[in-house]
Amino acid sequence: MLLKSPILGTAKTRLAASIGDQAALSIYKELIAHTQSVLAELNYNTVIAYTELPTSIDGWLDKFTIVKQRGETLGERMSFAIKSGIHKFSKSCIIIGSDCYQLQSKHIREAAQALQKNDLVIGPAKDGGYYLIGMTKYYPKLFSDDIPWSTDQVFAQTIQRAKNLNLTIHLLDELSDVDTIDDLPQVLKEKYKL
Repeated sequence: MLLKSPILGTAKTRLAASIGDQAALSIYKELIAHTQSVLAELNYNTVIAYTELPTSIDGWLDKFTIVKQRGETLGERMSFAIKSGIHKFSKSCIIIGSDCYQLQSKHIREAAQALQKNDLVIGPAKDGGYYLIGMTKYYPKLFSDDIPWSTDQVFAQTIQRAKNLNLTIHLLDELSDVDTIDDLPQVLKEKYKL
């Protein structure tokens, strides 16, 4: 899992523009806790890759391997995570983000099963990106710097590159990432009175 460290003023900045840094940080911590609970339901080798290693990780050390992300761009960080995961575990690797409140363990299980018959699995996000990507081999062209990361073109360009590489692709359900106040699920809007 790729995880931006939950630091006031740096997490969920687009959301913070509408609701303030403190509320955005609190919501981000809830998104992290949700993702942690989803991962805890699974019996997979799990690595949590932080942007900055936190001083407190709330008991994650006994459940997951904690590492620091490498790379300047999102594409570089994802590329390193996939390459490292495939090398370390000698099999397929799936990476997820930490801001999809709709993510459930069934999505990750489906992704793992799909990789038994496909080269690539991807979970499209409603904003044009993706919340999950997995592969059986390392395909660096899917993480190239000329992909406009953090835009609504990421999913479409990734799929096109995969087709150009003649990869077999399995698509998961489309889910929502939480990037802005409009993306917040009702339960969080009510909890924070938004």
